[in-house]
Amino acid sequence: MLSFVWAGMILAAFAYSAFTGRLDTLGGAVVSSAENAVAMLIFLAAVIPFWSGVMNVASAAGITKGAAKLLRPVLKRLFPRSFENDVCAEAISMNVAANIIGVGSAATPFGLKAIGEMSGRRGGEPDAEMIRFVVLNTASVQLIPTTVAAMRARAGAESPFDIVPAVLICTIAALATGLLSSELFRRLYERKRVLRGRRVWRT
Repeated sequence: MLSFVWAGMILAAFAYSAFTGRLDTLGGAVVSSAENAVAMLIFLAAVIPFWSGVMNVASAAGITKGAAKLLRPVLKRLFPRSFENDVCAEAISMNVAANIIGVGSAATPFGLKAIGEMSGRRGGEPDAEMIRFVVLNTASVQLIPTTVAAMRARAGAESPFDIVPAVLICTIAALATGLLSSELFRRLYERKRVLRGRRVWRT
């Protein structure tokens, strides 16, 4: 889907430039944007590994495990069925905790392990808790937005991390919206299935 969106934007830019006689301006913008993109990648290649290392040190120091213990009561309410499996419960807790403190590299293996445990319940078919877990990962609350802060530093921001309060508010709002939406659509889907079942039974 995104490939069609990008293709449409590129075609629209070329069409507008040709219509207004500004193809030379468009060509210059393409060249300068490519140069800026390469410079940004080089900058991020230096900054992101540094912060990833810092977060991994924090994880090795036990911060991730401590956060996982604090989160277990909340997560148990979100994933009651999954928490009947100790392996799955541990994987979920560690995944969410690692995402919160910004250790994405450590969060991924735990996330895959949790999904693997969940998928065995219905033969690989996603259930409500699997969908909820994906939403939780997609809209994960992050205390230290290292990538965005690095990009702001590259753009000349004096205080790259002053966006942390705004990021927290946005990610919490996105997480709440995602969880509420998934629950709403799940109930609508279940209601539709029940109605279909009744129609079949009546016929």
